Amino acid sequence: MRIFFLLVLLLFLITVGFLVRLSISPMSLDRSGPVINYFIEKSNLISTANLKQLTLYFDLDLGSLTITAGTAEIRMISGNQYKLDQVNLSISTQAFLNGLTFVPKTIRAEKVYLNIVSHQQFEQKVAGGTGDVKGVDPKTPLPQLGDILKSVRDFQSGNDLPYIESIHFPDIRLLVMNETTGARYVTSGSSVFYKSVSDIRQANVNLAINETGVESRLTFELYQPFSAAGHGALKLQNIRPVLLSSIYPFASVMDRLNVPIDGQIDFTSNDQGEFSRAEVRFDFARGNMQIGSKNLPVRKLGLRAALDLKAGDGEISQLDFDVGPHQGAFSGQVRFERTPRNQLDFISGNLSADVIALSFDNAGGDMFSPDDLTLSFEVNLPSARLDITEIKFSSGGGVLGAGAEIFYDQLDLPIIFTGHLNNLPIESFKKLWPNNLLKMTRGWFFRNVHGGVMTRGTMTMNTTFERLRKSTKGERLSGTDLFVDIDIEKSKLRYYSKLPAMYDIDGKLLIKGSRLEVKVQNALLPSSGDAPIRIKGGNAVIPENHIRYSDMIVTAMMEGSTPNILKYVDQDPLRLMRGFAFKPDTILGNFNGSVRLQFPRLGQLPLNRISAKVDAQISDFILTKPVTGYHLDADQLQLKATNDQIYVTGDARINTVPSRVEWSEKIKKKDINNNDL
Repeated sequence: MRIFFLLVLLLFLITVGFLVRLSISPMSLDRSGPVINYFIEKSNLISTANLKQLTLYFDLDLGSLTITAGTAEIRMISGNQYKLDQVNLSISTQAFLNGLTFVPKTIRAEKVYLNIVSHQQFEQKVAGGTGDVKGVDPKTPLPQLGDILKSVRDFQSGNDLPYIESIHFPDIRLLVMNETTGARYVTSGSSVFYKSVSDIRQANVNLAINETGVESRLTFELYQPFSAAGHGALKLQNIRPVLLSSIYPFASVMDRLNVPIDGQIDFTSNDQGEFSRAEVRFDFARGNMQIGSKNLPVRKLGLRAALDLKAGDGEISQLDFDVGPHQGAFSGQVRFERTPRNQLDFISGNLSADVIALSFDNAGGDMFSPDDLTLSFEVNLPSARLDITEIKFSSGGGVLGAGAEIFYDQLDLPIIFTGHLNNLPIESFKKLWPNNLLKMTRGWFFRNVHGGVMTRGTMTMNTTFERLRKSTKGERLSGTDLFVDIDIEKSKLRYYSKLPAMYDIDGKLLIKGSRLEVKVQNALLPSSGDAPIRIKGGNAVIPENHIRYSDMIVTAMMEGSTPNILKYVDQDPLRLMRGFAFKPDTILGNFNGSVRLQFPRLGQLPLNRISAKVDAQISDFILTKPVTGYHLDADQLQLKATNDQIYVTGDARINTVPSRVEWSEKIKKKDINNNDL
């Protein structure tokens, strides 16, 4: 009897000591604050809590503390507020004393009111001439769910989950309020059920979002027996993609996709309760997607995949799209890695195109449909880096391969790019060039370089998309920003619309930042004679291509019939022979020298805006028209000419008599003789 009394007294002292430690009397409602505050200190989520009609009950045998309240109003550190009616919360003291953390055992409330306040600033959508879009649609005042999900994942991957026995929220009502825009979402009809008993774990989460009369629903189901395989499903119905970007920043591209998602993930779990396999199906309902400055209709956008979650790999059986003028269907493999805390860390994969048709003017023109295309990629989530380890396609018998690193969480989007090509038709290369990338360089190349093959080439970029965008508005790019070195064969170059184009060009395309050059090794120019003019070297250079209408400099080492080449420099708008006493047909011989032209890139060029220079040797020279009764011929003469003057020197024969000739002539605007012999 004495022993029994001592045990009762000991239990009484333990109970009193516990209550004294918590500074609360089980019957005193006005002194409940210290208890709640004590647990708040052990939570990294809760800021303040106010419980009314509070009762505490500690079960020493079961090792649990039960808290019941008529209402509970909780404010999170994030600023979100929750109100619960008829609360029943059981806390595992075993877990609490072991880890000194707030670990619920059972949670129950008949009604739950969640007031989520978002302070995020949303910029207005701005579509400029380059199609850039800043910020997010102001109609998207959704909370940032990433931090919430991170806390859930941390909790799930920790040691506390086995202590939870049940969660019961039959009626959840959610208000999402954006204090910046004043927009709000109200949801109802949502519920959460979770139960864990001796032999089974079962969960059901049903979230309904009512948005302007349209209901979206997310449903999660789980059936998991202990020591046996389980199964579950996550179903999405009419869910807007912006929810995905609030979970993972990498999905921020989804903000431009105004297409609700219907999808389902069916998964199985192993006998330890770990998700082992998942079957994924996503279908994006019809809507529109913003690409560049255009909103394009979405006719089809879907994904089918099977994932082995334990091995960290999967098979993508179908990834297809039909958006505006773009179509594609891919299949491939994917691998993913997780941290020791079960957080997604690294994604890699490879895809091959079964069907691909892309329009790089984004309007149905310049369609690019290669014979085949493969893509390998890696995504480092902690570093927010997308590595395109290789993209490779073949078209017209040619091959292009490239790789890139894109740091997608930085505002200016840094990119490191390397590429190589072999035997790629120039017209295929054009169709690969996006219309907003190096817009001025692209425009000049499209208008002036035609036909032929790129036999070999390399491309490198170490810049940002922001610098590329600014280059279209006059900012100069450096050779580090962009470097292109491509060999070309049998191509055609139009350097000025009123002059004949070079053709059968063998040479190089060189781009160093804002400097663009076509280096000519061999080419031909059409002539009025029986043979074309041969070009044995030269180039066409735009030193400052970032400046609209800046100068182009064309230099050509020409060989051919002297009358043909003189006719070339005498045509509009050059007219270097104007006012000269002799027509080109009267001057016979072989021309070997350089012709240099410099002019601004204007549609209409006045004569005084063209700078021309000729420096050549004329061999086997014969002047068929006598000069004041004298015949002139020579083995070789030196010809120099500019816009202002023609100067000819050399040893010649006048009526077969050896002579030294120096002939200069100032070029006048009018067709009058102005000879000085």
